[in-house]
Amino acid sequence: MQTLGTSWGNAAYSQRSGSDEGPTLVFLHGTGCDSIDWRGLQRHLPSTISTVSFDFRGHGESSVPDEDFDFSDLTSDIHLLLEILAVNKPLIVGHSLGGMVGIELSTMRSLAGLVLVEGWTRLVHARAAYQTGPRFGSLTAEQIQEVERKRDATMARFTGDQWRAFWHSVTAYDGSTALDTIECPVFELYGTDHARPDTRERLGVPERSNIHFEWIESCGHYIHYERPESVAKICIQAHQTCR
Repeated sequence: MQTLGTSWGNAAYSQRSGSDEGPTLVFLHGTGCDSIDWRGLQRHLPSTISTVSFDFRGHGESSVPDEDFDFSDLTSDIHLLLEILAVNKPLIVGHSLGGMVGIELSTMRSLAGLVLVEGWTRLVHARAAYQTGPRFGSLTAEQIQEVERKRDATMARFTGDQWRAFWHSVTAYDGSTALDTIECPVFELYGTDHARPDTRERLGVPERSNIHFEWIESCGHYIHYERPESVAKICIQAHQTCR
């Protein structure tokens, strides 16, 4: 991992330059996760595709800021880092929180496209869309243990009410307006584990010609862990569509 100095600390990232002149795949992880989570998927991508992976504030190898921060700060961070790294045609691949950041980023700059791996339009919709209970799908016991360990370790890094304030801003976020107006191709990926008969409607994803909806069978919330080759295939399809 490399780091870039910012006003709040060091932002960690990894970057691979490919020979393809198409968009750069920009990977944004979920809450309590980090960029390492994408490595299994990235092994299924052609080496010709350029990629960048970021660790959000307080996650992975990035610093924990001294001051409180909110959801909008994560989006501003990614916007700035893409500018610094001169990523002019980003194709955002975002899991959960990372997908939400990708949606909001589309209101700040032009994107080649979005691949949302259960990247919620709004958390209240996500909670209503699926039956209650952990959505671990086909993850092994070891994988579940690692997900929970990493999540707990991440939250333990924050002091005072930092995490509480941050999470309040995440729950308040609503990307509906952005998805209603976004012009680039959007690929929405969701697992079927714990799905309801009306999950599609409850998710709050608008019906638009540029938004492509994909169900990944027998998967839970961590689709890129469970079916890395399937998600990689959709990323390649998106990369070709968004050239």
